[in-house]
Amino acid sequence: KDPEPEVQEIAMKVLLMLLKNGFLDDCEDDEIWDTINQRALSERASPSVRRDALYFVLDQLEAFDDDNEGSESSERKRAQQLDAIASYAAHAMTNGPVPIDKIKIEVADFIVQSLREMPEHRALVTDWSAMLRAIKDDKSATTAHNVKAGDRADVAKQRILVRMLACAAQEEVGAVADESFLNSDVDPDMADSCEKAKKASMGREHETLSIALLKALPNLLLKFKGDTDVISELACLPRFLVPTVFSLPQRKQDFMSLIKNLGEIYLSSSNDDTLDKTARSLSSLCKGNHARVTESKAQLRKVVVELRDRIVELMSPDDSTIATSAMSVVNSESEFASKSSKRRSGRKKSPKAGASPATEKTSLTDDDTPGSSDADTEYSIFLNVKRLSFLAKRCDLSEFFDDTNNVNQLELLCNFVCDGLKSRLRACKPLDLRMNDDEETAAEKLIDDADVLAAIGKSVNEGLQLILCVTGWFFFKYQEENDLVKNKKDLVDNTEEDDDDDSSVDDHVILRLRNRLLSLLELCFSQYILSADEHGDDDTTVAKHSDEQIAFADYVQVAAGKTTADLRILFPKELSDADSPLLRAVALQEDGRLVGAFVRFITAKEHLFRENEIEAKENKIMSQSLLLPMARAIANNWARGNRREAGVFLRHIASSGSTATSIVSSTVDSMKKEDPVRMLESQMASLRQSYENWVDEEPDMENEFPSEEEMKEFEEAEERHREQFEQLEHRGTQFSKKLGVFGKLSDSRLRPALNGFIREGIRFSFSNLDSNGEDTLVLGSRLSFLSILSKYSSWIKKDKQTKKEIQTFMDQKESELRAHEEFGDVHADDLAALDAFRKDLGLKNLSKALSNLSVARVTVASEIDDEEMDDEASDGVNELQSPVASVSSRTSKASRASSRASSRVSSLPALPEGDKESPQDSDSDEDSHFSAGSSSNKNKKRKSQTQTTYDENSEEEDSGSEDSSIGLGYSQKGKKARRSK
Repeated sequence: KDPEPEVQEIAMKVLLMLLKNGFLDDCEDDEIWDTINQRALSERASPSVRRDALYFVLDQLEAFDDDNEGSESSERKRAQQLDAIASYAAHAMTNGPVPIDKIKIEVADFIVQSLREMPEHRALVTDWSAMLRAIKDDKSATTAHNVKAGDRADVAKQRILVRMLACAAQEEVGAVADESFLNSDVDPDMADSCEKAKKASMGREHETLSIALLKALPNLLLKFKGDTDVISELACLPRFLVPTVFSLPQRKQDFMSLIKNLGEIYLSSSNDDTLDKTARSLSSLCKGNHARVTESKAQLRKVVVELRDRIVELMSPDDSTIATSAMSVVNSESEFASKSSKRRSGRKKSPKAGASPATEKTSLTDDDTPGSSDADTEYSIFLNVKRLSFLAKRCDLSEFFDDTNNVNQLELLCNFVCDGLKSRLRACKPLDLRMNDDEETAAEKLIDDADVLAAIGKSVNEGLQLILCVTGWFFFKYQEENDLVKNKKDLVDNTEEDDDDDSSVDDHVILRLRNRLLSLLELCFSQYILSADEHGDDDTTVAKHSDEQIAFADYVQVAAGKTTADLRILFPKELSDADSPLLRAVALQEDGRLVGAFVRFITAKEHLFRENEIEAKENKIMSQSLLLPMARAIANNWARGNRREAGVFLRHIASSGSTATSIVSSTVDSMKKEDPVRMLESQMASLRQSYENWVDEEPDMENEFPSEEEMKEFEEAEERHREQFEQLEHRGTQFSKKLGVFGKLSDSRLRPALNGFIREGIRFSFSNLDSNGEDTLVLGSRLSFLSILSKYSSWIKKDKQTKKEIQTFMDQKESELRAHEEFGDVHADDLAALDAFRKDLGLKNLSKALSNLSVARVTVASEIDDEEMDDEASDGVNELQSPVASVSSRTSKASRASSRASSRVSSLPALPEGDKESPQDSDSDEDSHFSAGSSSNKNKKRKSQTQTTYDENSEEEDSGSEDSSIGLGYSQKGKKARRSK
């Protein structure tokens, strides 16, 4: 029980020595034996401890007694010993209230690994005939005292034996075969690392293993077809077989039975693990140069065609026009056409009058449609789309589609799935309603059946993955065929004239599929449901959505966020510099709509992240589902990354739970390595955005004569507000720590950038003008921001020249403040923050002579700051109006400080709400011409001075140069506009 592994290992060696020398023969304390035995299956024990503990277990098993040695065949004896070990493990795992489906079968791997380290027992896990015989005999599980362990233990024992077989096979193949053999189906990006692995010859041992498994696997797959856990272990074994045995004539029938059974299992399974392992096995059998490749591809083709036929029939039961269009290009005499496709293609109906296959409303909302039938149909669609999606992740599906009549049939299937998902999303789309006489019944049009919504949501998730994978395979194949983007030198501006015409790639399958996927993602994000507070409308009642509808909206937006991140990684902005016209065309440069929509969704869930910090058990899944996709997209595009998106992401470096902190910290390290100056700018964006939100949420006592209860609520609100500021200060500290260690900046480029960073923070702190250049803010009300800025003081104090420049700039700003006619109204706490900032940075107090300078003179002196450019303005994410502004322009105090899920992202783009859809959501040819849309003005009462640089007031700013004269700069044009009154 000692926590130190070294102590446990020494203690176990001593106990083992005592056991072998007979000193423990008289020990009858079951508790001691049980404690030692449990270490054999313990995840926390070291391999050495588990091995020695297994010696104790074997010493107690009757099958390992030496009395009857030689009386039975070696194979039979080993089979009995394996059965005894599995029986013990099954009894140990099921000896408690743990459900049979929840027991940790994977700990059986420890037994195999320990036996391989025992010279006298190693043959147990390399005798494949004995292992297969133990599985086939199917004896009842017994305890160490030869007592039946029960039915639950019987089931567990079979699963353990199969798990041991799978683990033993993988361990043996890893020991005797080329390491790359085990990773033959890994992502192509990992191919280089696999090639560098050390080599080993595939000897007789591997061939013996392969023959034994090939003979037994077909029958085992049939025997355990109903046990998901066992099947998933068996389904992974074909990948470990050496391909040369497939070519043996005597093994042809076994191979044909194997691929047939694998195909049947795949078409009937719904378990993710089984589907993944079966898909990997099927795709691996189609590779190589063995004699059965043709048969393997034919079987996989049957699986793909069957899945296609199921999807087409299920998604369009009321209008077969769409269904037949997805299969009409298939020649009825072609080998590719399955019997079911021939049967279904002949079942044509006339389309409904005036109905378009892509735009006709789904029948899911019809009153006469049985809910259970809808749920079953939608769930079947989900299962078959998921199965096809798993295959698309493992192999290029285009190999199994015939492009008859020059029609890309795989693209046609993807378009069909996309159209079907769109029609379902429209039927589920939330309505931004005001309940009145004319629209009172509109809310009833929404699907509210929990089972139907759950199935549709899962279908959307799998459909997005399917289309993304198909697009990725087309893109990968195009790059391979044209030898494109093999290294960084291909991604540079080409000074020579390109003879290729960019218009020739506008109709490429990759671009068409990408645009289809973008339009589907937009429709997913348009499922966003505004809270009542976000509407800012006190005169009307917003239609409420059910919990199921809200859960559905959240689910599809999480799925869309993950796919958006994958798409941004697949088509990074740097491709716009490629020589190839197609690569330039597919570069996802106009991603502002999707970025803003996902940021809006994450911001609406921000309070859940804060709960992670105080809850005893952290919700890791939420951080991984929301922050990890954004982290991947930001890190992979940081050379041209969006600083405002990063600013929202960086909020979670603190006070959002340990998982969120880990994700953000790792991403910041990557951002700093790629472009430290841009990373510093994103820190400023994060701090300013959060500070603005904090100011807007300041508690306000509306009642002039509050009651005791109201006073108590107000005091609690003030306390929460104070804690929020402390969290903001803590974030500033975390940001500052990321710049370097032990007082040394990690990158030399950060030194001049910090000068501009601090100057911008000071300018922001002294500003009191809104986006229209009017004095709507109280003079000095932002001086508390200096408390956050002071967290960077340690880096400034070390640079005398920078400190001198900051001193001059600070004196100018404070002189301007003190010369203002409303200086007497500045709050004492704000002035205290100003004094504390000077002290933290080691700045001298403002001299009396300088404080009497005129405002005009100070203003002229501060014009040096106008030379700086606003790089953030070119991030281009203000392209659609926010949901808050789209609903109401009322700017009451309550609406500004309403919900955390409200206008946190008012400076970011958002998709239209309610029943409004972007032009790309229509199923016309516009899907092939995706654009980011146009900008729209926003109505906001209190908008910070720096947020003006985020607006779309000028196209020149959005398309302007990103050149910056001093590290972190802001536009001259924006500043002059803010100074105007």
